[in-house]
Amino acid sequence: MTRLILNCESPTSALNSLTDILGVTAATLIDRMQSTEIGADDLTDDVEQTLVAQFLADTYIPKFLVLWFHGTRLHRNHTLMTEGLLPAHRMEPRLRYCLQSLSEGIERRGCSRFASSKTWKPSHEGPFAMLCRTAVAVPSGVNGSYIFRPELVDDIAGELLGENFRALTDRFAQQSNPSIIHFLGSPTAVVLQRALRYVYETLIEGRDDIESATSSNACFDGGGIPVPPERILKIEILSQAV
Repeated sequence: MTRLILNCESPTSALNSLTDILGVTAATLIDRMQSTEIGADDLTDDVEQTLVAQFLADTYIPKFLVLWFHGTRLHRNHTLMTEGLLPAHRMEPRLRYCLQSLSEGIERRGCSRFASSKTWKPSHEGPFAMLCRTAVAVPSGVNGSYIFRPELVDDIAGELLGENFRALTDRFAQQSNPSIIHFLGSPTAVVLQRALRYVYETLIEGRDDIESATSSNACFDGGGIPVPPERILKIEILSQAV
Protein backbone atom coordinates (compact mmCIF):
# COMPACT_ATOMS: atom_id res chain seq x y z
CA MET A 1 0.00 0.00 0.00
CA THR A 2 1.36 3.41 -0.98
CA ARG A 3 2.10 5.72 1.92
CA LEU A 4 0.49 9.14 1.84
CA ILE A 5 3.04 11.85 2.64
CA LEU A 6 2.42 15.58 2.95
CA ASN A 7 5.48 17.14 1.32
CA CYS A 8 5.99 20.91 1.44
CA GLU A 9 9.48 20.88 -0.02
CA SER A 10 8.10 23.29 -2.64
CA PRO A 11 4.68 24.72 -3.55
CA THR A 12 4.39 22.14 -6.36
CA SER A 13 5.19 19.19 -4.10
CA ALA A 14 2.71 20.56 -1.56
CA LEU A 15 0.01 20.70 -4.26
CA ASN A 16 0.73 17.17 -5.50
CA SER A 17 0.75 15.63 -2.03
CA LEU A 18 -2.44 17.43 -1.04
CA THR A 19 -4.22 16.01 -4.08
CA ASP A 20 -3.21 12.50 -3.00
CA ILE A 21 -4.40 13.03 0.57
CA LEU A 22 -7.65 14.80 -0.34
CA GLY A 23 -8.41 12.49 -3.26
CA VAL A 24 -8.81 15.19 -5.90
CA THR A 25 -6.87 16.16 -9.01
CA ALA A 26 -4.46 19.09 -9.03
CA ALA A 27 -6.67 20.85 -11.59
CA THR A 28 -9.72 20.49 -9.35
CA LEU A 29 -7.86 21.77 -6.31
CA ILE A 30 -6.54 24.79 -8.19
CA ASP A 31 -9.96 25.56 -9.72
CA ARG A 32 -11.63 25.44 -6.30
CA MET A 33 -8.94 27.67 -4.81
CA GLN A 34 -9.34 30.20 -7.62
CA SER A 35 -13.06 30.41 -6.91
CA THR A 36 -12.55 30.73 -3.14
CA GLU A 37 -13.09 34.21 -1.69
CA ILE A 38 -10.60 34.65 1.13
CA GLY A 39 -11.28 38.27 2.06
CA ALA A 40 -9.28 41.46 2.03
CA ASP A 41 -7.85 41.49 5.58
CA ASP A 42 -5.49 38.58 4.86
CA LEU A 43 -5.24 37.49 8.48
CA THR A 44 -3.81 34.01 8.97
CA ASP A 45 -6.85 32.76 10.88
CA ASP A 46 -9.28 34.07 8.24
CA VAL A 47 -7.33 32.57 5.35
CA GLU A 48 -7.00 29.20 7.01
CA GLN A 49 -10.58 29.06 8.28
CA THR A 50 -11.83 29.69 4.76
CA LEU A 51 -9.57 27.00 3.32
CA VAL A 52 -10.56 24.55 6.07
CA ALA A 53 -14.24 25.17 5.35
CA GLN A 54 -13.70 24.74 1.62
CA PHE A 55 -11.44 21.68 1.61
CA LEU A 56 -11.35 19.93 4.99
CA ALA A 57 -14.79 20.27 6.57
CA ASP A 58 -16.81 17.06 6.28
CA THR A 59 -14.01 15.50 4.24
CA TYR A 60 -12.59 12.07 4.95
CA ILE A 61 -8.88 12.44 5.68
CA PRO A 62 -6.90 9.19 5.46
CA LYS A 63 -3.88 8.53 7.61
CA PHE A 64 -0.77 10.24 6.34
CA LEU A 65 2.75 11.17 7.35
CA VAL A 66 4.56 14.49 7.00
CA LEU A 67 7.96 15.11 5.46
CA TRP A 68 9.54 17.39 8.05
CA PHE A 69 12.66 19.52 7.59
CA HIS A 70 15.25 19.94 10.34
CA GLY A 71 17.96 22.58 9.93
CA THR A 72 21.34 22.02 11.55
CA ARG A 73 25.08 21.88 10.96
CA LEU A 74 26.83 18.55 10.52
CA HIS A 75 30.38 17.34 11.01
CA ARG A 76 31.74 14.59 8.80
CA ASN A 77 31.53 12.06 11.65
CA HIS A 78 27.82 12.60 12.37
CA THR A 79 25.78 9.60 13.58
CA LEU A 80 22.44 10.34 11.91
CA MET A 81 22.23 7.06 10.02
CA THR A 82 23.20 4.95 13.02
CA GLU A 83 21.58 6.75 15.98
CA GLY A 84 19.00 8.93 14.26
CA LEU A 85 18.20 12.57 14.87
CA LEU A 86 18.72 13.13 18.59
CA PRO A 87 16.89 15.50 20.95
CA ALA A 88 18.68 18.33 22.75
CA HIS A 89 19.37 16.47 26.01
CA ARG A 90 21.16 13.70 24.07
CA MET A 91 23.14 16.12 21.88
CA GLU A 92 24.24 18.52 24.60
CA PRO A 93 27.08 16.44 26.13
CA ARG A 94 28.58 15.80 22.69
CA LEU A 95 28.28 19.41 21.59
CA ARG A 96 29.73 20.63 24.88
CA TYR A 97 32.78 18.39 24.47
CA CYS A 98 33.22 19.56 20.87
CA LEU A 99 32.85 23.25 21.74
CA GLN A 100 35.14 23.04 24.74
CA SER A 101 37.84 21.66 22.46
CA LEU A 102 37.21 24.36 19.85
CA SER A 103 37.24 27.14 22.46
CA GLU A 104 40.92 26.64 23.26
CA GLY A 105 42.74 29.94 22.91
CA ILE A 106 39.59 32.10 22.86
CA GLU A 107 39.20 34.58 25.71
CA ARG A 108 36.07 34.57 27.87
CA ARG A 109 34.49 38.02 28.34
CA GLY A 110 31.43 39.19 30.24
CA CYS A 111 28.10 37.38 30.18
CA SER A 112 26.25 36.04 27.17
CA ARG A 113 22.64 36.97 26.47
CA PHE A 114 22.04 33.22 26.23
CA ALA A 115 23.29 32.59 29.80
CA SER A 116 19.82 32.00 31.27
CA SER A 117 18.04 30.68 28.19
CA LYS A 118 18.30 27.04 29.26
CA THR A 119 16.57 27.70 32.59
CA TRP A 120 13.14 28.07 30.97
CA LYS A 121 13.51 25.37 28.33
CA PRO A 122 12.04 21.88 28.92
CA SER A 123 14.64 19.34 29.98
CA HIS A 124 13.55 17.02 27.18
CA GLU A 125 12.75 18.87 23.97
CA GLY A 126 13.20 18.35 20.28
CA PRO A 127 14.28 17.37 17.82
CA PHE A 128 12.53 20.24 16.08
CA ALA A 129 11.60 20.61 12.44
CA MET A 130 9.48 22.72 10.09
CA LEU A 131 6.77 21.94 7.57
CA CYS A 132 8.11 24.13 4.73
CA ARG A 133 11.64 23.49 3.52
CA THR A 134 12.03 27.09 2.37
CA ALA A 135 11.44 28.31 5.94
CA VAL A 136 14.52 26.29 6.95
CA ALA A 137 16.75 27.01 3.96
CA VAL A 138 16.01 30.75 3.82
CA PRO A 139 14.85 31.71 7.33
CA SER A 140 12.74 34.84 7.61
CA GLY A 141 10.71 36.56 10.30
CA VAL A 142 10.23 34.37 13.37
CA ASN A 143 12.12 31.41 11.90
CA GLY A 144 15.67 31.35 13.24
CA SER A 145 18.66 30.35 11.14
CA TYR A 146 19.41 26.92 12.59
CA ILE A 147 21.47 25.98 9.55
CA PHE A 148 23.84 28.83 10.34
CA ARG A 149 24.07 28.45 14.11
CA PRO A 150 21.97 25.89 15.98
CA GLU A 151 20.34 27.24 19.15
CA LEU A 152 22.05 24.72 21.41
CA VAL A 153 25.44 25.80 20.05
CA ASP A 154 24.62 29.40 21.04
CA ASP A 155 23.59 28.29 24.53
CA ILE A 156 26.75 26.29 25.22
CA ALA A 157 29.09 28.81 23.59
CA GLY A 158 27.56 31.53 25.77
CA GLU A 159 28.16 29.48 28.90
CA LEU A 160 31.78 28.87 27.91
CA LEU A 161 32.81 32.30 26.61
CA GLY A 162 30.20 34.81 27.78
CA GLU A 163 29.66 37.74 25.42
CA ASN A 164 32.57 36.51 23.29
CA PHE A 165 30.47 33.46 22.27
CA ARG A 166 30.41 34.51 18.61
CA ALA A 167 34.13 33.77 18.20
CA LEU A 168 33.37 30.15 19.15
CA THR A 169 30.23 29.77 17.06
CA ASP A 170 32.10 31.13 14.03
CA ARG A 171 34.86 28.59 14.60
CA PHE A 172 32.24 25.84 14.90
CA ALA A 173 30.64 26.99 11.64
CA GLN A 174 33.97 26.74 9.81
CA GLN A 175 34.22 23.05 10.73
CA SER A 176 30.64 22.00 9.94
CA ASN A 177 28.25 22.03 6.99
CA PRO A 178 24.82 23.69 6.86
CA SER A 179 22.34 20.87 6.36
CA ILE A 180 18.65 20.06 6.13
CA ILE A 181 17.50 16.66 7.39
CA HIS A 182 14.38 15.37 5.61
CA PHE A 183 12.49 12.88 7.79
CA LEU A 184 9.05 11.35 8.10
CA GLY A 185 6.98 12.07 11.19
CA SER A 186 3.45 12.31 12.47
CA PRO A 187 1.25 15.24 11.46
CA THR A 188 0.25 18.00 13.84
CA ALA A 189 -3.28 19.37 13.93
CA VAL A 190 -2.60 22.30 11.58
CA VAL A 191 -0.41 20.84 8.82
CA LEU A 192 -3.12 20.35 6.18
CA GLN A 193 -4.51 23.85 6.51
CA ARG A 194 -1.00 25.32 6.49
CA ALA A 195 -0.14 23.33 3.37
CA LEU A 196 -3.33 24.58 1.71
CA ARG A 197 -2.35 28.13 2.64
CA TYR A 198 1.15 27.60 1.20
CA VAL A 199 -0.31 26.45 -2.11
CA TYR A 200 -2.93 29.20 -2.17
CA GLU A 201 -0.47 32.03 -1.49
CA THR A 202 2.19 30.87 -3.95
CA LEU A 203 0.24 29.31 -6.82
CA ILE A 204 -2.97 31.36 -6.68
CA GLU A 205 -1.92 34.73 -5.25
CA GLY A 206 1.57 34.57 -6.78
CA ARG A 207 3.39 35.47 -3.60
CA ASP A 208 7.08 34.90 -3.03
CA ASP A 209 7.96 31.40 -1.78
CA ILE A 210 9.98 32.75 1.15
CA GLU A 211 7.15 34.98 2.38
CA SER A 212 4.55 32.24 1.99
CA ALA A 213 6.68 29.54 3.64
CA THR A 214 7.07 31.82 6.65
CA SER A 215 3.36 32.56 7.01
CA SER A 216 2.31 28.97 6.27
CA ASN A 217 4.88 27.17 8.37
CA ALA A 218 4.18 24.66 11.14
CA CYS A 219 6.58 23.13 13.66
CA PHE A 220 7.41 19.63 14.85
CA ASP A 221 8.69 18.84 18.36
CA GLY A 222 9.80 15.29 19.03
CA GLY A 223 9.33 15.79 22.77
CA GLY A 224 12.70 14.32 23.64
CA ILE A 225 12.30 11.19 21.50
CA PRO A 226 14.88 10.61 18.72
CA VAL A 227 13.86 10.33 15.07
CA PRO A 228 15.07 6.81 14.13
CA PRO A 229 17.44 6.39 11.16
CA GLU A 230 14.82 4.58 9.07
CA ARG A 231 12.64 7.72 9.15
CA ILE A 232 15.41 9.87 7.68
CA LEU A 233 14.91 10.06 3.92
CA LYS A 234 17.59 12.54 2.95
CA ILE A 235 20.55 14.50 4.31
CA GLU A 236 20.79 17.65 2.22
CA ILE A 237 24.14 19.48 2.45
CA LEU A 238 23.79 23.15 1.57
CA SER A 239 26.34 25.60 0.22
CA GLN A 240 28.72 27.02 2.82
CA ALA A 241 27.62 30.44 1.62
CA VAL A 242 24.26 29.95 3.40
